[in-house]
Amino acid sequence: MTKRTLLVTLLILGSYTFSYAQEAIGINTNLPRTTLDVNGKLTVRDTGNLPSEGKLKALYVDSENGLIGTVAPTKATAPISVFTAKSSNIVPHNVDNANLFNQGETEIKIPISINDASPNNLNLTVEDTYNIVISEDGTYQISSYINVATSTSSTEKKLPIQEKNNETYVELTNYYKVIFIYAYLSLNNKTKIAGTRPILTSVLGSQANLITLPTVTRTLKKGDKLSIQFHRTTTSKDIPAGDDVTNIGLTSNYGSAPYSITINKL
Repeated sequence: MTKRTLLVTLLILGSYTFSYAQEAIGINTNLPRTTLDVNGKLTVRDTGNLPSEGKLKALYVDSENGLIGTVAPTKATAPISVFTAKSSNIVPHNVDNANLFNQGETEIKIPISINDASPNNLNLTVEDTYNIVISEDGTYQISSYINVATSTSSTEKKLPIQEKNNETYVELTNYYKVIFIYAYLSLNNKTKIAGTRPILTSVLGSQANLITLPTVTRTLKKGDKLSIQFHRTTTSKDIPAGDDVTNIGLTSNYGSAPYSITINKL
């Protein structure tokens, strides 16, 4: 073969190789759809360790079209849902609720709206107005509070004042009352999983009382229901403890919502 023939042959082969490199390559397929189309299992062996882990990207396979690639990083989502009352009148501060409360052991349930959930990253739902429904099995940490407004009636109290040999009295309006209240978080409307019984002292006639329930960690199942309620306690003889109220309900005074429930999935 002459030098000229060899040169022409090399040019033709080089041109073919370059042209082929610009086309799609198919392995186990005659119709490659991408630059490299492998139809079947793919094995990569003895890769060793890459020098810099900080620059690595994970590769994913699309289950529908088989494409391999990276995905854009997404912001981590905290596994939390927070229900905070948007309405200040969900349990009205009125005589009707006072009559229920004064009976003792009569539950006053807190209405819960799905619109109160923000964020709701756990995809929780609300059922029958009062129940938060758990969406999946897991261990949860739950914190909550209610903001209770109370009103009590006044009584006239005579305060004795000694003036030399004459004893006189000054009449004062007295609102001092003691209110026994039990607030608790209920599981499936039958098991109390967190509760507190503060003894409220009413000295102003009307006042707001922020009642914080203990934080509880509990294993819950999909479909479990959480609700929150309160009532007046009774003595061992079933007599309502403490003093009556003239009005009771929830309020949004002092920067606190009527209720709030925070649910974290651990």
